[in-house]
Amino acid sequence: MVINKDTEIEKCINVALDQYFGNTILKDLYDKFNIKSSMVDMKEEPIYNKSDITKEIDVGSCDRWKLLYNMLKGSYTESNNKYGNFESDKYEFVPDLYIKYKLSTDKECFIIEHKCAFINITRTRLIPIQENSLLTR
Repeated sequence: MVINKDTEIEKCINVALDQYFGNTILKDLYDKFNIKSSMVDMKEEPIYNKSDITKEIDVGSCDRWKLLYNMLKGSYTESNNKYGNFESDKYEFVPDLYIKYKLSTDKECFIIEHKCAFINITRTRLIPIQENSLLTR
């Protein structure tokens, strides 16, 4: 999920919980197993680097097969409701793309590679698909 300061987290969670997992609605499984969630404020601060934010594109990386499957059908989500299907959530495949970077934590280091992506039709969000990443193994 791509999140910014305007993202309505509770709505995103409700949309996700209304989707099916196998033959069952995910919310029903959460209730059955008494799974609870909580919000964690990471107290992140924006970095202002003199760039023109009107020309920026949101980028979110993904290695999930379900997202790939939905994007191949042209959508960011499998939800059919209005919240999950804005015009900006219709995607096109970008086959000729190569991005490689290093992601380091205090204990681990990952080399991430992307060799394709999806871009929404309004050209405001790019979702590169991870390939050969230690995060996916």
